[in-house]
Amino acid sequence: MEDNVLHFYYICGMKEVLFKNSLNKYYTTFQMPYSNISEYSNSTFGDFVYKPDKSRPTFTSHQTIHGKKIFEENYGNPMCEVSKDYMMVVVEKSEDKISIKLFSGGRNRRPGVSWFKIYKNLDYVTVNIKTGDVYNGCLYSYHKKRKAQKRIRRNSFSERPLSNLFLKIKNIVLI
Repeated sequence: MEDNVLHFYYICGMKEVLFKNSLNKYYTTFQMPYSNISEYSNSTFGDFVYKPDKSRPTFTSHQTIHGKKIFEENYGNPMCEVSKDYMMVVVEKSEDKISIKLFSGGRNRRPGVSWFKIYKNLDYVTVNIKTGDVYNGCLYSYHKKRKAQKRIRRNSFSERPLSNLFLKIKNIVLI
């Protein structure tokens, strides 16, 4: 039965997912409901004194909590900085290719604003089994469509594509 499924994948040109794992991290930073005025009254720039106003309020971090429940409770709270980071590693196999892909991204809302900064990135290493070529590349900010940064290299072993990809995975997991 398993051979029939693999044969179907090869005939249709479909991708078979060999491994898939994801990780989500949630951060909520609570801000103080007040600012210390004495911090802004002494300025090293002469008479210039930074005065927070409605468009540039100053927030002092009070406490950072990790967890999905706290993140969801304070999603709309303007006195909290909320952040969600995610990562997904996928190993795929198609007719003549094996690919390792790292999808990473997140959304962050600073205190006092109502919009989120979003980022979505893709890093990959692909081996073509028929020709023996190794492709590595990236696609950064692909949610912006026109402003996306794309890069692909073929047989560029001086960049050490696999170790660089594993270092990126390790940095995301450990942070």
